[in-house]
Amino acid sequence: MKQLHLLAAMLLATTIGFSQTDSTKKSDVPDTVKVGNFIIIRKNKTGAQELLMPLLHPKDIWNETGRWDSAKEVMYQFEKNDKEYALSFTHEEIVMDLIRKHSNSYKDLPVKV
Repeated sequence: MKQLHLLAAMLLATTIGFSQTDSTKKSDVPDTVKVGNFIIIRKNKTGAQELLMPLLHPKDIWNETGRWDSAKEVMYQFEKNDKEYALSFTHEEIVMDLIRKHSNSYKDLPVKV
């Protein structure tokens, strides 16, 4: 799996114009800006939308998938005003909840985010 992630990173770097010598050169534009711009350009070309997601998730969404208890080791959980929340490490539950609330038919799919 690590090799696959490395290959994807190398392909992304090559696509946006990096070379192997770029890591040794000083650049006026930080690498993160180049990658960020590349992602924005690709997002716009495909018609996708940017989606900002919360880091704080309510327990009930995680209970629907049965992952609340199984994720305790990697997810900070706490109680506030008699409700339980988690500082989440992933957004699958939030994305599925959004799609469920805003899709009325299979014709609304696929969704690009």
